[in-house]
Amino acid sequence: MSIRVATNYCIFLSALMFAGDTHLEAIAAPTARPIIDGRIQKADPKITKAEQALVKRKVLTRAKDFWQCDSEFEVCGKTEGFFTSRRAKQTAFLYRYNSTGHNFANDGIAVFENGKLVGHFAYQGGWEYGIICLPDLDGDGLNEIALEGGFTNMGESTSTVFLYSLNPKKRRRLATILTSDYVESPPAEKPKETAYQLFAIDGKNPRFETQQYEHVNKKWIKVGAREKVKEERFSQAYKMIDLKSNATIADVAD
Repeated sequence: MSIRVATNYCIFLSALMFAGDTHLEAIAAPTARPIIDGRIQKADPKITKAEQALVKRKVLTRAKDFWQCDSEFEVCGKTEGFFTSRRAKQTAFLYRYNSTGHNFANDGIAVFENGKLVGHFAYQGGWEYGIICLPDLDGDGLNEIALEGGFTNMGESTSTVFLYSLNPKKRRRLATILTSDYVESPPAEKPKETAYQLFAIDGKNPRFETQQYEHVNKKWIKVGAREKVKEERFSQAYKMIDLKSNATIADVAD
């Protein structure tokens, strides 16, 4: 082999090794994609009287049997996706069974497919007001959901999302993450308003990151770099019960 051929061959091998390393790096470092943005106000879905009546008719008796108390039944939100099966598009409704105190309530989720109740879940939570269909984050072919809620007390209002998978083979909660925080200030000062954009890193056990923003002079200003969601935030999520099997939905780490 001549010196020129040998040199070209070495260059070729080096290029292949570099391309291979780059490919492995891409595989080893999955990208995070945005899924929820606390800076954006979401429109309330239109829940018809017929939908209110359908959910109440299908779930109230079982919910009363579970909670063993009077009801103030109200459907608060809905979303469409594939939550427990990919046979057909489903509609998931968030409902409040009754309030138990300031910011506290007994709540539930009802999943319908072609008018039939195919999933029913209950949890002790707060005044959750919305339910969001998320992309498939764990690769099981089904959509995850996020419940929107929050608390108001002593001049501070916070918004939080509670992320769940309703896959019948492995129902579980994935995370609890703060999405906004509003703190009132004395008259001479401006209130402090903070929001967080939520990113997901897909995988068998999805991981999450948040980007903080502050509202300054009518603009959202990015604050610092993205941060990983710490595991201790998971403990804030509400335990959810499957009312069809009476099983408790597990944590992602269980």
